[in-house]
Amino acid sequence: MIRTKQDYWLPLAARVVLFIFMISIAINFISGSSTAASYVLQVFIFLLSCSAVTARNFLEVNVTEKYYRDYLWIMGFKFGEAIKFNSIEKLFVNKVNLVANVTAYAPTVLPVTEFRDSVYKCFLKFDDGAKILLDSDKDKDVLIERLKGYNQILGTTIFDTSTREIKIIE
Repeated sequence: MIRTKQDYWLPLAARVVLFIFMISIAINFISGSSTAASYVLQVFIFLLSCSAVTARNFLEVNVTEKYYRDYLWIMGFKFGEAIKFNSIEKLFVNKVNLVANVTAYAPTVLPVTEFRDSVYKCFLKFDDGAKILLDSDKDKDVLIERLKGYNQILGTTIFDTSTREIKIIE
């Protein structure tokens, strides 16, 4: 079985804000200057914030029972259904180019700054044509090494489609 961690449910900035909010709730709770009703509300908001901060996406592929499960993990609980498959056709690696434009709003005209980056993503393709993200990394070689480990369990072919030439990785 393969289990991969994927992205957090919330972006980093939102998790940091919620974490600071959780600390302020904990300090207020410990200070003991609240009523019983506000204690209940504080505990509820604290637990809700904890679950949002720790929420993360996972992918689980079970080759022996032939199912995959793309689920949301929140404080130890898994939310997502298992989907059956017949066989895995291939793994393929794509290069995704990311572009971000930064615009400055000031009294004078400032040039727009453009940030460019790329990330490599590996997808599983099943025999019915369904594709699902397996793993990603900024470094292609690191990703390929992890895929070789996954492929010992999956027993399929890895195709590198990130360049103009499609390469088969052994």
